[in-house]
Amino acid sequence: MDLSVIIVNYYSASYTLHAVASVLNQEIASEEGGRGTMEILVIDNGSSPEDVAALESLPGSVRVIRNPTNRGFAAAVNQGIREAGGRFLCLLNPDTQLFPWALQRLLEHLYRHPDVAASGPLAWWDEQRTFVLPLSRLPTPHSLMLESLTRLNYWVGRVVCARWHRRDLTLWRSTSPVDMDMLCGACLVIRRAVVEKVGGFDPAYSLYYEDADWCRRVRKEGHRLAYVPAAEIIHYHNQSAMSVPEQSKDWLHTSRNYYLQKQFGRWRTALCEGITAMFRGLAKFWQPGPPKRLYIDLGTLEHPPFFTICQTSVTRDLVFEVSNHWAFSFKAAAFRPLPELRFPLGIWNRLQPGRYYTRLIEPSTSHQEKIWSWQKG
Repeated sequence: MDLSVIIVNYYSASYTLHAVASVLNQEIASEEGGRGTMEILVIDNGSSPEDVAALESLPGSVRVIRNPTNRGFAAAVNQGIREAGGRFLCLLNPDTQLFPWALQRLLEHLYRHPDVAASGPLAWWDEQRTFVLPLSRLPTPHSLMLESLTRLNYWVGRVVCARWHRRDLTLWRSTSPVDMDMLCGACLVIRRAVVEKVGGFDPAYSLYYEDADWCRRVRKEGHRLAYVPAAEIIHYHNQSAMSVPEQSKDWLHTSRNYYLQKQFGRWRTALCEGITAMFRGLAKFWQPGPPKRLYIDLGTLEHPPFFTICQTSVTRDLVFEVSNHWAFSFKAAAFRPLPELRFPLGIWNRLQPGRYYTRLIEPSTSHQEKIWSWQKG
């Protein structure tokens, strides 16, 4: 078997059905040449009876493994790896869909570069390829403290985020594979031989940070990780977690603390937690925000917003960025030739209620033309 695709389902059967359908439409070649062989394994992690029943409509070629309780995402992935027979393994989130040839392009890069342990794709937020999602940054106490610092002051945030912003733009516009310190676990094609050497995901992670932990371990063993932008997917982003939002918040906090303590020790974790808590408290006290000359508050919206400015010094190569915070330390981006954008309806319908920010930037100079704030009702 050339490739095993492993999908962990947890209260997300409707997404899982579409993810499987997109996998079935893929064609792959074997490493030796000729048509490749592929299997699909779906691990249901203690979902509701309705969710389990929905999986009954999967094709007979798809192997479904049902766990009576939620073992945690990392443990379920490892379960799938043990059951899989492929020389290569694709770990795929249920809230994803593959564009044509995505798996083949990820595999091809591994075929050509034996020292690369895993490859990951370019991820879009919507089917129309409007917004590209951010690529993962390997979290460290330093990066987490810097991220919390960005929320203290708009201009401090711009200085701190400048390097991250340049990195994101470079990666989004790249057409060639790029070595990375981390790949997102939403879609990851890896060599079984590497898993047998360094192990699978740490089962202590219920959800979140298990991919960061695994990538650190792989790179410590001297292997490379590659982002392959020619391989494209849609990632609807965090849909499984949205079905259990309060529990997901607990998982995020617990996994972050475990990751930091495991990788950096208790005293650095305590320092990180103390400083980020202090910055959060100061931000609440100061209530900082963007300068008024750039800022437009659109209020509470019931329909997708339309962003435009009548006058701009730039007429091409513009970027609209969307984030849940005005610091824009993490954001999705839409590249546009004109200073106008209708927010995609598909993303709007999936978006959780809350406050969001959009900004228009000229990427070559990072000059900001405008920032909009809006609340989804």
